[in-house]
Amino acid sequence: MPERWEDRHRLDIAVALLDDRDAVQTVAEELAFWPFRHEELLDELAAAGLHVATTTYAGDVERYLVIAVR
Repeated sequence: MPERWEDRHRLDIAVALLDDRDAVQTVAEELAFWPFRHEELLDELAAAGLHVATTTYAGDVERYLVIAVR
């Protein structure tokens, strides 16, 4: 993981595929992502003209759902 929160993060994904002849083919991809805090998400939604209709956000959970509408 990068030292700074704002820096680009990366996640390496690899999948092994088994074909009809039992040969294995590996496909890999690097995904770039930038994490964000809940407050930043709310600011970005508001800037896009959206407001939060539903959220499961709680400060002590790792994942949550946000539904925003115009």
